Amino acid sequence: MNVAVVIPVYNRPGLIRRALASVNAQSHPPSRVIVVDDGSQDDTAQSARRWLTENARFAWDVVTIPNGGPAAARNAGAARIAEDVAYVAFLDSDDEWPADFLSGCAERLAERPDAVGAVVDRQTFRDGLPYALDDMSRFAADPFLFVLENGGGLVQCCVFRLSSFRKAGGFDALWRTGEDGKLLFGVAVQGPFLHSGGAPVIVHQRTATTVDGDAMSVSLASARDYWIWADQMERMIAALPTDTRRARYDAICVIMIERWAVARRTLQAGGLSLLAARAGWRRFLWKKRRRFRRRLSQSRGWRGQAPVSR
Repeated sequence: MNVAVVIPVYNRPGLIRRALASVNAQSHPPSRVIVVDDGSQDDTAQSARRWLTENARFAWDVVTIPNGGPAAARNAGAARIAEDVAYVAFLDSDDEWPADFLSGCAERLAERPDAVGAVVDRQTFRDGLPYALDDMSRFAADPFLFVLENGGGLVQCCVFRLSSFRKAGGFDALWRTGEDGKLLFGVAVQGPFLHSGGAPVIVHQRTATTVDGDAMSVSLASARDYWIWADQMERMIAALPTDTRRARYDAICVIMIERWAVARRTLQAGGLSLLAARAGWRRFLWKKRRRFRRRLSQSRGWRGQAPVSR
């Protein structure tokens, strides 16, 4: 299959083997798998090499780079993909793909040359227990609003056309969190995503380091991260093409009002009163923008998307 897989990993010698096993179990294995060890301080890279040497049904590489975060690690792997490869997929080191993930997404993309990517549903487990099942047809229908409402954490559910990924500039290595949402925005402005059926991708979240030393999920945030996420989303919105932003502006306002409200409550609970006050001010600004935009829309006859329900 003409798809390359990149797996970034940091201090997860046990979990990387489970992720690799899910790639090895694909009904149609990828042409190449690149494991990028993000400067682990244990034997993660050696663990991956041993497993691949004994089990892999595909060509593979394990490379080690200085620690730079998941965005830098994914970019380092993607840079090693040849130009004649059609598709690229990114699997987090603690997650698992269903057996038909790559074949189903590749078949959907082959049907639609204008599509930039395909996405599969997501089943999240937190500390081993079912947490949420997300219908990604909603993401395919409108990636921008889905990411704003639900956050990121879904790159592992996608197969991208390699040309679209590279045109988007890859992941922003300056962002240590939220980088996947920014990448999805950059790809989605180029064309549609397609929803692929089948079993969901299994996304694991853990609130502590496991007994075998595997690092916990970095997506489980501290109170301060709620400020970072909301601020990053404002920057992503500002970078959207004007027509894309205008068509969704009322819904964007509703989402950001709620996101800053959540950030304010979380920061207050975490004892960060100054940041909580600033979050309240940002929420107020979005409410003002929404009222102003509505008045402007009425005066000029614009027809934006209806606001999302709350």
